[in-house]
Amino acid sequence: MMGVFRAQAEPYDDERRRCCGCCRHIREQKCCWFFFVLWAVVGGLAIGTLAWFAHDAKEPRYSAAIASVSGLDPARDLGRATLDPEFNLTLRIASRSHTSGACVGVGAALDVSYRGVRLAGAPAPHLCARRMGAAETAAPVVAWGAAVRVPGFVLDGLAGDMRRGGGAAFDVTLTVPSVQGSRQGKLVRCLARRVGDAGALLDPCVVNDVDTAVAVPQPAA
Repeated sequence: MMGVFRAQAEPYDDERRRCCGCCRHIREQKCCWFFFVLWAVVGGLAIGTLAWFAHDAKEPRYSAAIASVSGLDPARDLGRATLDPEFNLTLRIASRSHTSGACVGVGAALDVSYRGVRLAGAPAPHLCARRMGAAETAAPVVAWGAAVRVPGFVLDGLAGDMRRGGGAAFDVTLTVPSVQGSRQGKLVRCLARRVGDAGALLDPCVVNDVDTAVAVPQPAA
């Protein structure tokens, strides 16, 4: 009868198995930490990139100022049944993007109003600013109105404001038409602009998106 031979593990074998298991555990931990750090870095870069693009997608900043006005003299003009005002405007646009400039394109229009009554209008000039830069019209943009009828109570208020050293506050509106393939245009409202206030160029206008195709308006009539 053959005897059963049983091999007894040497202490060295047990130590080696424990050592190998420990090394494998350490390697697994290192691998997990490596992937954790890798995903953290990738996630951080992705979030940073999205935040940068969100910041970079800011709307351009628009502003406008009224350099001078004619046809609104209280003694000569504001007693007439109709008015023929003329405004010299300065338009400014500033890009807030690191990747692209900003432009006032062809088809945009300017209007000047007083207490909701449109007094003058003109096509806006083509104007572009470089990325993170600003540009303004080199020469005044002339907005004019012809035979404009103004309600009596509005005319009285305008006459009173003009007698007080030209203290009338006018609203300048820039209408930017929708681009090809989109119905979304922009309505840029520059509120309470006073004649001769060059500092108005530092006061940004309010920008609203409008869902319309806009035609260039003709001078007020």
